[in-house]
Amino acid sequence: MTPAGVWRDPGVVPLRTPHARSRPDDAGFTLIELMVAITITLVLLALVPTVMESVSHGAAYSQGVAAGASQALTLVQELESRVESASQICLPTQLTTAGPTVSAGFAVRVLTSAFGQPSWDQWMLNASTHVLQEQQWSTTWVTGNAVPPWITIGTSIVNSSTVPFALPTVVTGSPQTLTVDLQTKETEGTQSQSIEFKSSVTAFDTPYSSSPPVSCATAATQEGWT
Repeated sequence: MTPAGVWRDPGVVPLRTPHARSRPDDAGFTLIELMVAITITLVLLALVPTVMESVSHGAAYSQGVAAGASQALTLVQELESRVESASQICLPTQLTTAGPTVSAGFAVRVLTSAFGQPSWDQWMLNASTHVLQEQQWSTTWVTGNAVPPWITIGTSIVNSSTVPFALPTVVTGSPQTLTVDLQTKETEGTQSQSIEFKSSVTAFDTPYSSSPPVSCATAATQEGWT
């Protein structure tokens, strides 16, 4: 029925306004879902520093171990280069006329011709400070010359019960041999790693006899400083 006073064309179908219908895929997040998502995000963010710290410590530990191994290898190679051309070798317990003194096997002295330059060279390991030091001086050194300094060449050398230097019994027809055993320890946080390097070095210029004469055993005869 048409309201009074309103004319309608019978050929025209009246339009109806469509009503919006909600669909399941148009629905937003509920409050509970948002709270769960936020909680998970906060937990993950809280774990990030711990993970990063663990990775950082792991990298530092690996680098420390590598550095310790490299140091020990370099020290052994340095000793080898000096000892191989040595004509005299001994294990002194008194390093100079006035000291310092060490336990047997914690110091070694050689008369070497390495690199074509004859010189005395000695190494000393301080078992208390775990420091390895080296001292060199020319065979022409005389009283009044500058006293050669001790130079630190290695740290964290932790030999205690195991001596770092030893001279096995010499047999006739063979030169002297020096055995080297250096033990280092690297620590990072609560982790620690021990590294041991062993070497047996032949002093080819030493006498090939069962009782090679050694004149470097007494520091006073080779060094004039006090």
